[in-house]
Amino acid sequence: MTGGFFKGPRDFDPAALKAGLAAMTTPRDRTKKLLRHTLLDQQLDAIKAVVRNHEAEREGTGHQFEILDTDPRWRGEFDGGLEARREEAFWHLTFQASAHSMSAVGMLAPFIESLFVAIFAGLRDRVALPAGHPRLTLNEKEHWNPRIYQGSKAARTDLLKGIMQLSEATGLEPHLPPQTEMTLEALFRYRNNMFHNGFEWPDGKIESFAAERSKWPEGWFEIAERNDKPWLFYMSPQFCTHCVTTVDGIIDGTGRYLKERGG
Repeated sequence: MTGGFFKGPRDFDPAALKAGLAAMTTPRDRTKKLLRHTLLDQQLDAIKAVVRNHEAEREGTGHQFEILDTDPRWRGEFDGGLEARREEAFWHLTFQASAHSMSAVGMLAPFIESLFVAIFAGLRDRVALPAGHPRLTLNEKEHWNPRIYQGSKAARTDLLKGIMQLSEATGLEPHLPPQTEMTLEALFRYRNNMFHNGFEWPDGKIESFAAERSKWPEGWFEIAERNDKPWLFYMSPQFCTHCVTTVDGIIDGTGRYLKERGG
């Protein structure tokens, strides 16, 4: 049929149209379609903004402390209260870093947990677990629950191992960012300690985390010491940025995985 606005035939190839639309769909779009999270990027942008604000505030407070620390008057006998101000600024800076770390881990860890829960909930209708896989011995409703890990003898609650077990079983793991397992291990360990123990942890928890920290990149966590021993642990700006980058990589990698499988 011809005429009107169109100068040629109106017939089109549905298969070609579908292929063209698929080619224009980004990996991120595929993941959002799987999750039905229309505001996924907006949530992540909000987290990124808070992390940036924390770092700017930390730098500002640190600069103020440096000014007090280098003021020659505070060491004198009549310092006009500078020594007291310096001490107050020191403790403010010390625990401000703890508060910022708790805020960061309190946003990032639940976001990543809910992201993987949604990913595997979406995959359950698209992917089958391999025959004989240990997870098939679980109650059916738990097959795709990453909070549950099925070991060789028994199942247990273990978010990290559950995520990695399902990632391996579905073939998603090669599409995840490098160091995903290590990143999640460090983030979840820190989250558990901060939310159960607050800023100042029991000695045993401090020693345990310090030992675990030695397995991770040196710049991920900063330490405040007391009596020459670890006292407080902070998420470094480097690790906060790394976690946000990892989230972006998980979203994009899942989209590439879906494209590879025709999803």
